[in-house]
Amino acid sequence: MRISSSMIFNQLKSSLQKNLFDLSSANEKLATGKRINKPSDDVIGTARAMDYKLALNNIEQYKRNIDDAINHLEFSEKIMNSVSDALLRAKELSIQGAAGALGDSDRLALAKEVEQLRDHLLNLSVSKLRGRYIFSGFKTDISPFDPTTFDYLGDSGSINVIIDKGTTMGINIPGNNAFSTGGVTYFKMLDDLRISLQNNDSAGIQASVGLINDGLEQVINVTAEIGAKLNRLDDQINRLDDNTLSLKTLLSNVEDTDIAEAITEITKTQTVLEALRASSSRVMSQSLLDFLR
Repeated sequence: MRISSSMIFNQLKSSLQKNLFDLSSANEKLATGKRINKPSDDVIGTARAMDYKLALNNIEQYKRNIDDAINHLEFSEKIMNSVSDALLRAKELSIQGAAGALGDSDRLALAKEVEQLRDHLLNLSVSKLRGRYIFSGFKTDISPFDPTTFDYLGDSGSINVIIDKGTTMGINIPGNNAFSTGGVTYFKMLDDLRISLQNNDSAGIQASVGLINDGLEQVINVTAEIGAKLNRLDDQINRLDDNTLSLKTLLSNVEDTDIAEAITEITKTQTVLEALRASSSRVMSQSLLDFLR
């Protein structure tokens, strides 16, 4: 088979084009720092990288959810601490009121302070976060308690947030748990104490001491529940951070450029191109001489 000049030229052209493409690709990898700049660079690697990126995006969403949950729980915790302070003061007043040495005017003064504590608790119960009542269950647009009858107007719905794949956590404390015990709200307890103090009802005052103690125990339980959830969320953030680091490492291994390898590839390709240039020059010169003859 006779090898014509056109066949030689086509072969040289094909080799030059291939090596120029390889040089361009290696330079792109070095410039971007990415081994995969388009799906055709590595189809399987591209699919893996997409999976890793999707997992990382999900983790970022979980972390945003956790941040919102922590804000909600920390706000609730502050409210419950204030509830505890108010009930502790009410307990002190009820013990004072039960003392037989107090006169009518003294008990009336205590009743006034108890009334203030009752109203303070009512104000705490209607606390809002981002414009929503936090103690109304699912009914976040409705005030949780009737300020006159002290009846609970919300529900027992649990507002859940996703903190990991297939894992949710309830972040709200419904008002019937946060502000009542044994079916009696703290507002009703303090209102009954107020009436007993005004009427010099020693038995009623004494009964209020026990009820307020029950309320304090319930507040402790609720606060402990909030604290346990906050601890769990802290642990979950640490786990998500560890997962993020692992996924970023895997992603880097798949799509990042090996700098030393890229530089070596560039150097090798440039050497081949120089050799092809020299060869092309000799072949083209020889072909021209043949033509002139």
